[in-house]
Amino acid sequence: MQIKVLDSQNIDKVLHFEEQRALRQFEDSMELEFHKWQAPWRKESLEHYIVGGWSFGVWSSTEDLEGYFLAQPLVFFDGQTQSLWMEWLSYNDVQVGQELVELAVGYSREKHFQRVLVAGSELHETILQNYE
Repeated sequence: MQIKVLDSQNIDKVLHFEEQRALRQFEDSMELEFHKWQAPWRKESLEHYIVGGWSFGVWSSTEDLEGYFLAQPLVFFDGQTQSLWMEWLSYNDVQVGQELVELAVGYSREKHFQRVLVAGSELHETILQNYE
């Protein structure tokens, strides 16, 4: 596995990754389109998060995207000076998800952040249980 900071060149790969995942969930094409309009990985969201340099992806040896997270720093939130807000965490394999969470926590510690906040954390209980 190779970990990289996401950049604007990765937007199409992320969109493809998520669309493939969504196809498994939504059989109706209209339902899929409605889902894409409000998804945290929609294009304008990706463009916002990726330019900040806090979003990372994991690629396989065959250059396939295996998972990623979209994040940004929050300053002066809930009594904390600096926190990392993970808007979206997506992966195909639990091991990749764990790698991404470890990366976010380690990177946050390196930057002296006090907290990592994960939106939809109930979706990732298995990999977040060691960090509560």
